[in-house]
Amino acid sequence: MTEHEQVYEKSAALQRTYAHLRDGLENGYAPGQLRAYAQVVARQALELADLLEAAGREAGILLSAATGESEACGESFGRPLVIGDTVPAEWLDQD
Repeated sequence: MTEHEQVYEKSAALQRTYAHLRDGLENGYAPGQLRAYAQVVARQALELADLLEAAGREAGILLSAATGESEACGESFGRPLVIGDTVPAEWLDQD
């Protein structure tokens, strides 16, 4: 499976899960079910971010090789590799 296909599949899965979460909010699903959907959305979003970050790093390395410019190891286009966790902690709590 190509990198593009992986990103497409992960984003499609994220959209489907978000649709379930939205439906649950609109139709009064139990808090536990909403929490489970929110946790899956958060996990899928982080996985998608990892795929996109890896693609960006690879693109930066290829761009550096093509232009002959040196890139800082692991960084592409001036963005840091480590992005802070933006998922609210309460979504990730496991009871």
